[in-house]
Amino acid sequence: MKNCPITKLYKKSVLFRWVLRFLIAIIVIAFISEAVSFVGNKSSVPEPVSQTKAVKPPRNMTQDTFNQFNSVLHKVKSKAIEVSVIDGDTEALSFANQIKDYLVKLGYKVEGVNKKKYEKDWVDANIILAPDKSVRTIIVGRQL
Repeated sequence: MKNCPITKLYKKSVLFRWVLRFLIAIIVIAFISEAVSFVGNKSSVPEPVSQTKAVKPPRNMTQDTFNQFNSVLHKVKSKAIEVSVIDGDTEALSFANQIKDYLVKLGYKVEGVNKKKYEKDWVDANIILAPDKSVRTIIVGRQL
């Protein structure tokens, strides 16, 4: 060990000793924090029903929602609107069907609700305008 280059460097360089001590301290801190997070991680143990987060009720078309849609739709000339929903979200699908029914009652042409996969994480109901400011698509995303 006396002829080891690291031992020689350790004995001769104060900076090397401080850097080595710093790295050892970082490793120890990382090890301790991993041990603490492992001990504190109870995700594999289910929470009692009384402690689980409350499930939000499904969205419904309310008077406020009607007013929000009307503020945009009264300016629209086109009567053909696409309603899309994120594929696999049953709550969003139910809300999208309510939107579709509302649009049909107002005289818009809507052919069902299209289930699509999107790269973007859509939240709530989004009205997408075409370049001529007509409503082209309404995308219903996940609930907030």
